[in-house]
Amino acid sequence: MIKLKALFFTSLFFISFNLQASEPLIDAKWLADNLTNKNIHIIDILPQNIYKKAHIKGSINSSYNIWRVKGLLPSAAYLQKLLQSLGIDETKHIVLVDLGRGAGGVAAVSRIYWTLKVAGLNNVSILNGGLTEWMKYFPKKIEQQENKPSPSSYVVRIQKEYLVDKNDIQKALNSNTIIIDSRSPEEYLSLYPPSPKERSGRLKGAININYSYLAQAGSGLIHNKKNLKKIYNFFGVDTQKKQVSYCHTGHRTALQWFVMHEIFNNKQAYLYDGSMAEWAPDKSLPLENTLGIY
Repeated sequence: MIKLKALFFTSLFFISFNLQASEPLIDAKWLADNLTNKNIHIIDILPQNIYKKAHIKGSINSSYNIWRVKGLLPSAAYLQKLLQSLGIDETKHIVLVDLGRGAGGVAAVSRIYWTLKVAGLNNVSILNGGLTEWMKYFPKKIEQQENKPSPSSYVVRIQKEYLVDKNDIQKALNSNTIIIDSRSPEEYLSLYPPSPKERSGRLKGAININYSYLAQAGSGLIHNKKNLKKIYNFFGVDTQKKQVSYCHTGHRTALQWFVMHEIFNNKQAYLYDGSMAEWAPDKSLPLENTLGIY
């Protein structure tokens, strides 16, 4: 009886350990080796018409556009309903999959990853290279049938330590916090006209590191840690110092946050959800615009 109890608690320990030990970025081989694990919960974020043509066996479709409300983080009630409908809870190891054809898709899964963290879920991974990388190595482990999950009863608890608002940004501008602008150089330099009701410019002292630099050209693969470090060193950014990144609506800069917070394990890296869509219309907030073309 004692031996049985010892075996039970040992097994429970290893199950719990495995659930908590997921890497933020996994490759196709890891997922293939763990595909039959009942705790693996694959979320395909592609539009439904693409999902129906081909997806990883067992994956559930949840298109990216339903994860945001007017470009911002949805309410706790909205998220709870969404997560429950997808069968997501803390017992699952969630794997996020995009198409894998460029930095935009990687930013999208990074944004959902951040959203899941905000919602209180810790066991989340991104499939590096997405569906494209999967099909390159495991073309036979693809299906077309739609998978319907059993609803969960997960209760969302917003983790406020992941959130910053414009008041926090104003404080950051007057401190030693690193500010990273994840937009294109053209947007950073105000070479494009602004959206209606917005002003052109950038946050004071912001360093421009285009989010697309963080993914390998023409693919959905995030650079390895060594090369990411070279990129940040080139721009003079210390990956371990407090920093906030932004873009226009918090989509592109999610990849910047993922690299800093999850790959470099910098827990002082923040994503400004409102980004320029919130900041630029408010004329009481400062902006730099060196060229003054727009």
